[in-house]
Amino acid sequence: MLVLFLFFIGAAAAAPAPAPAARSIPRVTVLAQNMSWLENLMLDPDSQSLLFSELKYGRIWKVSDTNYTREIWVSNLSNVLGLARNPLKPGYFYGVGKQSNGTNILFQASTVTKETMKVIARLPDSTMGNGLGCHHATGKLYTTSEANFRPGTGRVYEIDPDTGSVTTITGGATWGADGLWIDQRRHLLYVGQVSNSKMFVWNITGVGAVPLGSLPKGNGVGILGFMDDFTLDASNMMVVAASWRKNAIVTFPAYGSNQTNRSTVLVDSSLIKHPTSARYGEASDPLDPFPDTSLFITEGYALDYLKPEDFHKSRLLRIDF
Repeated sequence: MLVLFLFFIGAAAAAPAPAPAARSIPRVTVLAQNMSWLENLMLDPDSQSLLFSELKYGRIWKVSDTNYTREIWVSNLSNVLGLARNPLKPGYFYGVGKQSNGTNILFQASTVTKETMKVIARLPDSTMGNGLGCHHATGKLYTTSEANFRPGTGRVYEIDPDTGSVTTITGGATWGADGLWIDQRRHLLYVGQVSNSKMFVWNITGVGAVPLGSLPKGNGVGILGFMDDFTLDASNMMVVAASWRKNAIVTFPAYGSNQTNRSTVLVDSSLIKHPTSARYGEASDPLDPFPDTSLFITEGYALDYLKPEDFHKSRLLRIDF
């Protein structure tokens, strides 16, 4: 009996541990393809549509309904560099772009009628970045200037869409300011810096914008790799960012989180190529074409002057986890 008992004990000890559960692979749906350098996603629940820009052609596309039908919505710009909406002003959206004469503008356009664009402010002549956000509580708009990615020359601007006044809220503090998002609950303005892949955070309540610091601390270019457009998750505690260089969507804790500030990969290079923007859907209904459980991503794929053969390989994707 003792021998039998010892045999069973040994067999149990030698038995392999159960294999860990396999990680689920995100499901990818291609909504548009064979396009050039896509960027600047914006979801509009009022018109049940998604807008994005084909940067180099200066076009804004609109995608709607369950079949993801797309059509050119605005086409009279030379570059489109950011899109945003104010939910208190349904039927319209805002954008920053460049006209054919080189003028940087902030414009307003309809989400109902195509090719309706009205210039509401002229922005400084320095190169504009690809970030635009609306602070819902005040209606103020914020955009960035990457300043040709030279260290310490980036700017962040505050614009009053009712008067067209433009105020510089930073001066020489940012490195390639590129990408912007507003935490509407905590009134925090996040600005990404593509040159060093760190993020600045400002408090935009009260008088002016109060800098709160930068994050993630010490992670640098090697971790985030040319961070482009980004968003916050539903909890507002995690940043979800497009890392162009790393071919990945990365996530890391937002300002005030008690978690570690290390970044992790949410979507890797096996599924996407050089992402430029990431946005969650706006609809709570999973049957809606733009559910809030889905992540929508644009690809830049490759710089046309580096790899001309890849110029028309960009895609608009929906990722479900």
